[in-house]
Amino acid sequence: MITESAAVLLPPEKDFRTNATSAAAEIFKTKNFDLLSEIEESLHREVALRLIKAERGAAVVTNLEKFNNLALDNEIALEFIKAGQGLFVANNLDKFQDLDAETAFELYKAGHQVVVVSNAKKFGLTSKAVNDSWRLPAYHDQELEEFVKAFTKNQA
Repeated sequence: MITESAAVLLPPEKDFRTNATSAAAEIFKTKNFDLLSEIEESLHREVALRLIKAERGAAVVTNLEKFNNLALDNEIALEFIKAGQGLFVANNLDKFQDLDAETAFELYKAGHQVVVVSNAKKFGLTSKAVNDSWRLPAYHDQELEEFVKAFTKNQA
């Protein structure tokens, strides 16, 4: 039986050395991140993103040194959050770089409000603005969208 997370990686019928989907499927199946040395460097980022979508994000970070020039940036943080792995981002915020207000918004919606408020600068937000804006009695998506828009405007 194929799980939903494994289905993200199919079909693996192409040469895994030149195809990101096949490479991710092979690594997913074998749990052998040493295979990255056989894969075209230009595919490493796409392989990492596919593995994160397949709920193997922790393994990507554990084997980060095997991915050539892979930075844990905003796009990758958002993929972790979309894959239901926002806790990993929240617990490893120091490993991520170039995070923005969109990531703060998504991480907040994923239930990690304290992390966002405590680390406002990591998202390019000001601590004072976070503290002032988040004194609201209820946090609804519309209010949060306005909050993020205000920060984005303040950063311009």
